[in-house]
Amino acid sequence: MEEAAKLVDIAKYPIFAAEDPAAQRFYEASRKIYEQQGVLALAGFILPKAVAQMADEAAEVEPKSFKQVKHHNVYLASDDRQYPADHPRNRQLTTTNSTIADADIQANATLRAIYHCRELHKFIAHVTGKSGIYPYEDALSPLNIGVSRPGETLAWHFDTSEFATTLLLQAPENGGEFEYIPRTRSDDDPAYQRVGRLLDGDLSEVKTLAIEPGTLVLFQGRHSIHRVTPVKGNRTRLLAILTYDEKPGQRMNEFTQKKFYGRAA
Repeated sequence: MEEAAKLVDIAKYPIFAAEDPAAQRFYEASRKIYEQQGVLALAGFILPKAVAQMADEAAEVEPKSFKQVKHHNVYLASDDRQYPADHPRNRQLTTTNSTIADADIQANATLRAIYHCRELHKFIAHVTGKSGIYPYEDALSPLNIGVSRPGETLAWHFDTSEFATTLLLQAPENGGEFEYIPRTRSDDDPAYQRVGRLLDGDLSEVKTLAIEPGTLVLFQGRHSIHRVTPVKGNRTRLLAILTYDEKPGQRMNEFTQKKFYGRAA
């Protein structure tokens, strides 16, 4: 049994026994939830002692994080000049957060056993309907830790990638809640009216995803607008971000590395 199996609550989440009938039922139930709701949150996926160790390791390298204040529209794209500045397509929001790059995370970090876990890769591929998923291979982007200190927030946006895999390591004292609207847009409809109502303050469609340290989340962020509310209190929010691709050998390009990490490697 690989090292990662010692970190996961395998009684609750049997990802290391894929041929077992109970595991197969879990796989299928997970895929159905993901397909129907656009998100799968596995509370307590990582055992308490292991997630505490991961949080301690993340806190140790937190000073190496790269802080950004970003001004962006929810589509994370250049403004479309056929619309005015206050149109939902172009309206500017502000995100303030920090990122610990893979190269700055300890080589023997406990998180790495999870990131490189082949059984987890198979599970994620099954849930997301992919033939396979593979770790990134550049020095900065494969395994990241998002750092949100008091007062910092991740503003409303759609992801550029189809889905995201995250693991909460440390929750703040207050705030730092993950909010989203399931399937806000489609490939054919940018949902400007729906997005506009949200940006104008209509939160009637917004859902809050209750997550605690140790929760593994698979989220369809390309089509579901989402944010993290401002962190409050004295404790930093720490979120591991596990980046994968359908094709092996993928690397983040130099331009994007400089944008996210302040450097290229």
